[in-house]
Amino acid sequence: LSSDRREEANRWASLSLTRSKSLKGKIQNPFAFEGLRMAGAVQLELLEGQSRTLVSKRISNSNEIQVEFAQLRQQAQSLAQQYAQLAQAGQAETSVGALYRVAELQEGLANILVQAPNPNGMSVSDVETFRARIEKIALPLQEEATKLYAQALEKAHEAEVISPYTQLLQEKLSVSRPDDYKKLVEVMPAPSYMSHELPINQETKGIVEDE
Repeated sequence: LSSDRREEANRWASLSLTRSKSLKGKIQNPFAFEGLRMAGAVQLELLEGQSRTLVSKRISNSNEIQVEFAQLRQQAQSLAQQYAQLAQAGQAETSVGALYRVAELQEGLANILVQAPNPNGMSVSDVETFRARIEKIALPLQEEATKLYAQALEKAHEAEVISPYTQLLQEKLSVSRPDDYKKLVEVMPAPSYMSHELPINQETKGIVEDE
């Protein structure tokens, strides 16, 4: 989408999200719930491209790492604020997806730092000092990402949400916290109209361990 069309689509999704949320609070209308879910999914998709572009960036000049990283962090904070608004919209599936994306931004910033090249002309000891400083900044970002991944997965379990995000969350946590989270495979039921609104029992979840 072009910038203008993306902004127009985002305004439409935001308006639909607001209207559906208002309707949901007034009457128990399944169409309001579906409208809320669809509007949230649209906004998540619109923001996903910006997020992926951001986390794929790399530091081009380590001599200017402070300036470059500050710019990237500012962009990440702007996106995180938009995801936070989605997370507070009241739709569980959207909230889980938004929390996942915020965590992904934190993890992405950490990876950008870790993959930054060493400045030219440094001695071995200076390189070690430089990498230690990088790690000192990157590690809290990674820890925050893991914390957010765990919070999102907990929310998904509480709301009985099964979506691609729950699988992604489980995979992330199986790497960062392997002792607490085993890698699982969620067998998704065949999609049906508004099936996410139905109570999900243990059989429907169909969660099995991946050998």
